[in-house]
Amino acid sequence: MKTKNNLILSGGWAHNFATSVPNLVETLNAVGFASDVAFDVSESIELLESKNYDLITVLACWFQMKDARYSQQNREIWSRTTTQQWREAMLKQKDNGAGLMAMHTATICFDDWSEWSKWIGGSWDWQKSSHPPLGDLNVAPCADHVIVAGVEPFVVRDELYSNLSRDDSSQVILQSTDGNSTQPTLWINENNLGRVVYNALGHDLVSVSHLTHQQLIKRSAMWACRATDFEVEAVTL
Repeated sequence: MKTKNNLILSGGWAHNFATSVPNLVETLNAVGFASDVAFDVSESIELLESKNYDLITVLACWFQMKDARYSQQNREIWSRTTTQQWREAMLKQKDNGAGLMAMHTATICFDDWSEWSKWIGGSWDWQKSSHPPLGDLNVAPCADHVIVAGVEPFVVRDELYSNLSRDDSSQVILQSTDGNSTQPTLWINENNLGRVVYNALGHDLVSVSHLTHQQLIKRSAMWACRATDFEVEAVTL
């Protein structure tokens, strides 16, 4: 198996990414991804400009924090904007065919850059989007696709991201329910040179270390990098 280069961009508001990311690195390493990690937007610029990545993985919560619920102290510590240099470096990776695997809070990220929501295929809508408290979700495939082929319904503790904005071109292949609401959980998009997967799960270490969730993460990364259907489906528990 040829090793593929992966950049994980992480860090940010209200999540313990420092405990989740090492597990994510290990999970992806098992299917041939060598991951560089940046825990802030500014830290990723040098990496983005230094090599071509096969995959960009975003499990981060960096945004402008304009909503009134955030204090000035919150903003001083956690608010981020993106520079033109960083945007150009990201777009160069995209134009070179890098796949994108965006997870959980990635739909909140980079809200000063309109191209991000177009790339990911959706976004957090501050007027509509929300999530109930962390709890058990019943997760199941809802469409035929190699990423979810043979995957049995499972229960994972996570946040049910609800009422996200989503492009019509994105296909939902996994959904979750907490007993009150059913929401899209994993969508894909093939309209870019590099494929896109968005996975709304991934709140913490409990979620990313769940074995079935790890299977989906592995398959998603491989599919985003245009592995064959046979190679993707061969990834089992």
